[in-house]
Amino acid sequence: MEKWVRGYRIVALLVFVLSMAACVRQTNLPSSGYMTTPAALQADATADGGLWGRWRLTRDRTLDGRVEAQSVYTLELQMQQNQITARYVDLDNDSLFVGALYAARERAVLSLVQYDQGYYLVQSGQQVGADAYQGAWYDVAGESGDFRLERLEE
Repeated sequence: MEKWVRGYRIVALLVFVLSMAACVRQTNLPSSGYMTTPAALQADATADGGLWGRWRLTRDRTLDGRVEAQSVYTLELQMQQNQITARYVDLDNDSLFVGALYAARERAVLSLVQYDQGYYLVQSGQQVGADAYQGAWYDVAGESGDFRLERLEE
């Protein structure tokens, strides 16, 4: 029963993240300090060049706010407005990452969903450096942990 409840919570979080992304794309409200239009999100999110290129994704399986390198991958990210897509570079895995970068106030927050044939993993984090994001991840298998996404030097 506990696994079912945990799985339900993860699916609910995934639905929430995807619905929020859809709302942001459809919103056409004037900016008033706390509300931001998609165009403003794009301007803020891409001011530093956006999330293009190769990034290192580090994950662990302990949800404690610290990232200890248990799994390290390279992702190729592309960004259009504030929408992100990514794929593994160094792994024979067909997973697709989709998400968004929201940068409307003091700090940017990142939401990425990884999916591949019935497997879903949700990552949500905040900007912790010029080219780094850190947060937590949850998947439909009941696993969770911390992650860090850092730009690789070209």
